Amino acid sequence: MESDTPTFIGNKYSVVKGFTDQNMNFFKNTLNARIRLPINDEDSPRNLLRKLIGFNKVVDIPNSITYLPNCLPILADLALKKETGALNLVNPGAITFPKILNIYEEETGQRLNFEIESVPKDSPALKTRAHCTLDTSRLQSLAPTVIPIEKAIRKASENLATHLS
Repeated sequence: MESDTPTFIGNKYSVVKGFTDQNMNFFKNTLNARIRLPINDEDSPRNLLRKLIGFNKVVDIPNSITYLPNCLPILADLALKKETGALNLVNPGAITFPKILNIYEEETGQRLNFEIESVPKDSPALKTRAHCTLDTSRLQSLAPTVIPIEKAIRKASENLATHLS
């Protein structure tokens, strides 16, 4: 939930992000949008979907993801309505990187070459990366137009494929 204290301290970025997130509570007139692993429709090196398409290996760990074309208009609307507090601005549901690539293959007909890398629970990789799923109850109550992550990935795949062709 949005009220939960950040618990991941595996790298400096996450420590600073968690500290900043907690300090945002001091500003009662602020909306703190928590965006995770953003995906959009563009052929950009910063687009997670574009990055994943080029990976040879991906891990099979569920994550919350933000589909920007769906979530940013929602964020603008909530800001105009003067909504405040922390908000997990991620599309409902969790998804793994292999599932994202499988959806991309289904939507585009393109065969991708990747293998799924298993990650033991005690792996150092899990200690340095924050894999998490966030509760979207508040977002869904404030913005019923937010779409489930699998539907978002399908839209992003279809749109990105258009840019790549």
